[in-house]
Amino acid sequence: MGVKPRYATSPNWHIEAWSVRDGMAFASRRAAGQVLSAQRTVFVSVTGLETVPVGSVSPALWATRANFQQGLHDFDGEEIGFESLDQVRELVRRGYLAGGLGPSPPEGEPGPLPVRPPDEPDRARAEADLQHALADLQGAYQDHDMANSASRQEFFDLLARPDSARLLRKLVLDCAVAVTVLWAQRSMTGGHSLRDRSDFSRWISALIWHLGLWAHPWDAERSIDEALRISALEGAGFRDLFYGWRYGTDWHASAAGDLIFVAPCPTPRGAGPRTSCLSDKLLHYVLTASAQGRTKALEDLVPAILAAMLVTVTMPVPVLRNSEADFIERLRAALAWLSAQMPQRALSAKADAALQHFVAQQLRRTA
Repeated sequence: MGVKPRYATSPNWHIEAWSVRDGMAFASRRAAGQVLSAQRTVFVSVTGLETVPVGSVSPALWATRANFQQGLHDFDGEEIGFESLDQVRELVRRGYLAGGLGPSPPEGEPGPLPVRPPDEPDRARAEADLQHALADLQGAYQDHDMANSASRQEFFDLLARPDSARLLRKLVLDCAVAVTVLWAQRSMTGGHSLRDRSDFSRWISALIWHLGLWAHPWDAERSIDEALRISALEGAGFRDLFYGWRYGTDWHASAAGDLIFVAPCPTPRGAGPRTSCLSDKLLHYVLTASAQGRTKALEDLVPAILAAMLVTVTMPVPVLRNSEADFIERLRAALAWLSAQMPQRALSAKADAALQHFVAQQLRRTA
């Protein structure tokens, strides 16, 4: 994030010291490059992001001798200023989220579930109708600014309408099946620990009983069976783990949010940054919503919604039937949570560019 200072004179808020991954920073109100003339210095930290006055800039300077980086500069070495403390809080919040991005998986990791071409006239027509509806929804997505809270809410309200929710339900379901198959592939090639078996069992239970992606649990079984067959995993000795939910005790678990940190994330080759798990896909979407010139694809939003549904699911008991209204209720809760994680305030172009650079660096780390 740039360290060579060139001084300007704009009186603004500036970062004195910042521990990005820890979500802590010191900021002062002063002219650029004039550290010792700070009028006011505060400390900001997650999760509350409250500003605590520290009296002088000295604690901030001391922090740079520990694990805090000194200041924030653009790629030309000029110090980046902020118009308000709200922008400083937003910077700290987004940087902290970006610190949660993990290393990319090996290049040889399998991609998403292959799409089976339609082999019947009715299926071909259904596929054509689906693609037409998807194109309409993609057009609406392109017309909305996900970094703007009002525009984002307008689009999320559109997603919760019955016709859009019907399409989104299929997209999220397909993503969930792809994650399931990828998890099975990973376990079959690298072995699976007891912890992995337990997590996978909870994953299947959450999909079948609590997210409302399928109308009935038996529909979920048929869908997974088809995915296994297409992916040549049938008879691979993993079926007992797939269907352990029938006899186990995980079906009643209502907390599933931690699974986003272990559920593998499908990423097609050549289709953007490679991510290792659903949490990475979620964080990457949240943190790049404000990127200048970013090509918006609805496919980037789908795994983020799946992750948000896992985080917000609160069903204490399983449901044997999931209506369209049930899914829309869960979808609204997931979209509300997702919106709260996304940009709340606009940052300057320079500050945003610095954050995007940090996000890219996080994804390039090697395990």
